Formats: sequence, structure tokens, C-alpha cells
Amino acid sequence: MTSSRPARVWVVGGGGLLGSAVTRALAGLDMFRSQPIPWREPHAASAVLSAEFERFSGGISGTDRWSIVWAAGAAVIATPASSLRDELSITEEFLTRLARRPPRGVGGFFLSSSAGVYAGSAHAPFDELSEPQPMNAYGRTKLGQEVLASSLLTEKVPFTIGRFSTLYGPGQRLDKPQGLISQMCVQAALNRPISIYVPMDTLRDYLYVDDAARLTREVVHRLLTGHAPQLQVMASERATTIAELVHIVRTVTRSRVGVTQKIITPGTGHARDLRLRSRWPLEAAQRPTPLPVGIRRTADAVLKAHRRGTLPALALGSAH
Repeated sequence: MTSSRPARVWVVGGGGLLGSAVTRALAGLDMFRSQPIPWREPHAASAVLSAEFERFSGGISGTDRWSIVWAAGAAVIATPASSLRDELSITEEFLTRLARRPPRGVGGFFLSSSAGVYAGSAHAPFDELSEPQPMNAYGRTKLGQEVLASSLLTEKVPFTIGRFSTLYGPGQRLDKPQGLISQMCVQAALNRPISIYVPMDTLRDYLYVDDAARLTREVVHRLLTGHAPQLQVMASERATTIAELVHIVRTVTRSRVGVTQKIITPGTGHARDLRLRSRWPLEAAQRPTPLPVGIRRTADAVLKAHRRGTLPALALGSAH
């Protein structure tokens, strides 16, 4: 018999775009507050994660429910291979520890992954049964984390791997070369053009971060009841071209965001078509935030940061 107390939940990477949204979505549960993880120092990060795992597990009895949401990861497509190896190593150490001595009670592990594992796959739209074929080191690292979770946790700890489409929303870090929607909103606020390095008919599935958090919340609850799949595509299931995205940004910001089309080098690891669908759709996916609404919220947050003078240096520099 399980306890009637709220489930104890640890969101690893709770300070990031997805992690902070998941933390908000899971308000009301027993949220574990860990010490800051020094991600830039791999050995120190592993040591802190180990100590915090013991502290998290120590507060769980045999009748309690628990969940660990791995929303960590600062890597982007342009991240150096050495940093990606460190990220994979940290994940492996943590999963090995979890598999060897999981917390007592009833619980499970959620791993946030990326639809980038489908970058080289054929026959979009991609779903849970599509064969992943990453095209760059970032995608291979994400797939490597998935393989680790499957190999280490199967028959030991219930788990779900969530393959997210392209996330966007207020709070995305603007000091990294990522987040096309956020970068477009920055350039709209600064009245400057943005450089596009992929064809304008490139298709992506854009998922508002609060929608992603609600999908994660549903999977966490399914993990706690033993009814979660081991793999879940998490997307808006709406495809948008870059050209359509530019039009929406111009409309909601009432600006003429200029576009500079750069020379596109073949084999750079960018997929032309990353449409997604789930064979096992979640209930929370039935009411996605309309793209213009999500972009409006993102643009408002960027504009506020600009007026406060808090846009980071990279955002104030040239767009990539």
C-alpha cells in the first residue's frame, strides 16, 4: 500500500527552460530542492549529484511515491564534442547509481531527450516506432543517453524517455546560439535582421515550454501508477516552415524582421523535415498553445529584458 502523501519529485536541471516549467507544473507535489549542480565541472557535478541523490532517497519510505525528472543539459548543436562527452558521462554515472540502489517505494525516472535523434531518419512524420538516425554529435549524445537509460534501468527502475520537439518560450537562455523563435524576437526588439542558415521551407514542430511541462506532468503521473510507456514522442504535432515562422513573428511583434539567408553547407546536421506525431498521444497534447500566442509571450519577455537592459551580450551581437 502506498502512502497518501504527495509524491517526492526531483527535477534535475530545474533552472533551465524545461526544468523550471516542469517545476511549476508539478507544484503541489513534494518538490525536492537540490544544491546547485556545477555542470561546467564534470567531476564536481557528479559528486554533487551523488550526494543529492542520497539525500533525496533518504527522505523516501517504502510506502512513498517518487519521481526523478532529468531535464538537465546545456548542450546545443554547436556544443564542442568534449563537452558532449562530459554530459554523457555525467548521465551514465547518475543512471548507474540509480539502477544499483533506487529509492524505496514506488517511482520512476523521466529522461528528456530530443527529436534531433530523427535528423537523418526517413519517412516523416516520425513517431515512437521510427528508427532514429542522428546527423550530428548533439543528436548522437541524446541517443546515447537514451541507450544508457534503457540498458541500465530496464527491469530495475520504471522509466520513460520523452523525445521533445523544438521547445520555445519565455526564459530561454539568450546567451547561447539556440532558439530560433527567441532569437527572432530579440532581433525584432532590436530592429535588426536575423541570419538563417537553413532553407526557408525547413519544417519543424515548435512546442511551447509550458505545454511540454504539462506533457511531462502527465507522464510523471503515469510513471507513478505504472502505466507509462518507455518511449514517448512529445510534440505539438503541427509543422511550421521557417518562412511561416518569420511571418508570424512579424505579425505579432508588428515589426519587419529582416532575414539574411546564409550559404547552406551540405552535411551540417540540420534536417529538412522534422514533423512528429505520437502513436500514444497524451491527454495534455489535445490543447496546445497556438504558435502566435506562444510567440507573443516570448516576444513580450524579450522586450521586457531589452527595456531593463538585461539582454546578454550574445543576443546583442550578430544573430546566428
